[in-house]
Amino acid sequence: MLLKGKVAFITGGSKGIGFATTLAGACEGADVAICTRSEPDLKAVANEVEEADRRCWSQPCDVTVRGDVVATVQSARAHFGKIDILVNNAGGGSVPDYRSFLELDDRCWFDNINVHFNAVWYCTKAVLPHMVERRQGRLINIASVGGLMGMPKLGAYAAAKHGVIGFIRTLALEVGRYGI
Repeated sequence: MLLKGKVAFITGGSKGIGFATTLAGACEGADVAICTRSEPDLKAVANEVEEADRRCWSQPCDVTVRGDVVATVQSARAHFGKIDILVNNAGGGSVPDYRSFLELDDRCWFDNINVHFNAVWYCTKAVLPHMVERRQGRLINIASVGGLMGMPKLGAYAAAKHGVIGFIRTLALEVGRYGI
């Protein structure tokens, strides 16, 4: 029970990596707050977390909308009293569309940046002041090998993931002194 007494806030916590992270956190003793766009998915995950004898709070949220993120984080904090761990995982879906740079349009570019990068900014910005105040916390951003080396026909996705990696490296230098 490595995470006993901790609260993890996980975006995109109902499918894929987010689902696995949610269950792993619960199995290690964390209570979890999860958000995703689909409410039925949230209920299914919450049931599984509660079967692991952990508490689960969930709420639909579009992590590309700052106001939604702020309200969701505030609700999760009100429910649990704190957030110890933030896992920025939301992404994927139909955003990557495998076009070359010359074929890429503005919509694809900005959809990728919003889902894979701006959402990380919004969530971190909403959670971090609480962690700084408490002088403890963990920020975990799910990126991709595409964020390390680029990926043909996934330029917008790779650019966003490069941004996530650069962002968290810089943030670590800024907030490490607070135990984060």
